[in-house]
Amino acid sequence: TTNNVVIELQNSPIQKSTIREREEFYGERMLWLLNGLEFKKNLTPKKYWDDIRYEIFEDNPKELVKLIMGPDIEKGVNGEFFNWKYPRRSWIDVQRPVFIDLGGETIFKVKEGMGTKQIRGKYYSKKKFLEKYGGNYKYYSQHRL
Repeated sequence: TTNNVVIELQNSPIQKSTIREREEFYGERMLWLLNGLEFKKNLTPKKYWDDIRYEIFEDNPKELVKLIMGPDIEKGVNGEFFNWKYPRRSWIDVQRPVFIDLGGETIFKVKEGMGTKQIRGKYYSKKKFLEKYGGNYKYYSQHRL
């Protein structure tokens, strides 16, 4: 990109060894952008409590979340959690940032759990993503499908 960032566009399954090779080749300046339309149906928002448990902790639902998730729940503040029905296990040791394009106007940045059944991350607008990494949003918005 114009910001000297390598964005590896990944549209199909990839082997763990290939991920490692590309990350070593491009180094710290690379990130992954996965086409997530194919596996979008296998991602479901993670639910931390059911209605009965929620009633017990109605005054302080965050305490219930801490009880279920443990002390690391603070990592999840301002983030989204998903259960991934058929995770792509080849991604479990990825070292570079991973973004998933699930369609629409946002991109999901995986913060932890890539390649596992539970991932955490945050949504960013595609415009912000392209501006941050040196892409051309105007071109993108005129030429997208």
